[in-house]
Amino acid sequence: MIPSRTSRRSQSPTRPQISSPATFHMTRSHALDNLRTFLTILVLFHHTSLPYGGIGSWAYKSNSCSYPSISSLSISTFNVSNHTFFMALFFLMSGHFSAIACRKRSRGQFLKEKWKRLGVPTFVYCVLHKGIMNGILALVRDRKSWEVVVKDIWVGLKGTRGVQGPVWYCATLLVFVTFAEGRSGSQSDEFLRGIEALYIDS
Repeated sequence: MIPSRTSRRSQSPTRPQISSPATFHMTRSHALDNLRTFLTILVLFHHTSLPYGGIGSWAYKSNSCSYPSISSLSISTFNVSNHTFFMALFFLMSGHFSAIACRKRSRGQFLKEKWKRLGVPTFVYCVLHKGIMNGILALVRDRKSWEVVVKDIWVGLKGTRGVQGPVWYCATLLVFVTFAEGRSGSQSDEFLRGIEALYIDS
């Protein structure tokens, strides 16, 4: 028997609905909150250490730094140790919460929200940060005149090239969630069921 046009239309791929929001009760995990707070503080300490002898490029180097040519062994060890786990954990947690958020919205609503929260800050930072940073360094560190400061800001703005600085995380996460939302239903369905089971069983 040839299926009718109505039945064929009903079989078209749609976003998987695991359960209605009313039946999905997510209990806030204080352990995840504590982990996120710890990682955020760790990132702050990590980047604060860079001007004082840590491994990594930074626009400013402290004048009191006693390691002009090589990095401090202790600070470099701290930086390297952080790189082994903290950004990977951030991606893991972001994927976890994104999987929960995407089942509460349509595909269009979810992507619109992510592009607004991740894409807009990434774009603004990449366009403005280099010029503003040049201006601050010229004014505060080098004590240059306002004419030179404005010129340095303009040079920085013209030198904008792609994603730079700490917003690489936002840009990469945006690529991940966009790719994940573009995939068809079966595997996403199983993953979302697994996320839901974690909360139902806990």
